[in-house]
Amino acid sequence: MKSVPILLIGFRFLLSFIIPLIGFVNFEYARAIMVILVVLGLLSDMFDGIIARGLNVSTDWLRKMDSNVDIVFAIGVLVSCFILNEEMFNYLPQFLVVLVLELTTYLSFWIKFRKQPSNHSYLTKCFGLLLFITSGMIIGWANFTLFPILFVVAMLSYLDGFAILIYLKKYRIDNKSVFHLNKK
Repeated sequence: MKSVPILLIGFRFLLSFIIPLIGFVNFEYARAIMVILVVLGLLSDMFDGIIARGLNVSTDWLRKMDSNVDIVFAIGVLVSCFILNEEMFNYLPQFLVVLVLELTTYLSFWIKFRKQPSNHSYLTKCFGLLLFITSGMIIGWANFTLFPILFVVAMLSYLDGFAILIYLKKYRIDNKSVFHLNKK
């Protein structure tokens, strides 16, 4: 039972490659299957942490691995969106901004603490959830309605992440927001 969280994280990692592969093949029900797999990836992300805490096996290492796989999964899903929809290229500048912010966040945490970020903040969770909903809509129905909202939430999430980085004196994970940090 204690390996279930790792198996869920591994499952999501595999989906990171399976979903775009299905997009390349693009058979009759490919979009429907891809949406189902995106939902399963999201559910695995939700339940790996719940189960890990319930089994009392939630460690810093597991949380960091979860964060890394979240990034790989998001990239796989976004690649799928580009494979299936030429309109995605209209949003390439926004994706590049998000990519630069993600890399800057990672590099900044590494420079300051010699460790990777693993905030699991409320805004990061909102960004992740909205990313998967928006991606599902784009993959399944070529619907870009939520994309502007996604970009705004992404910017707020990165601003919160940078504020956390600036405020923290010692490295720690699971920072819910800059407003939740202890004022010591």
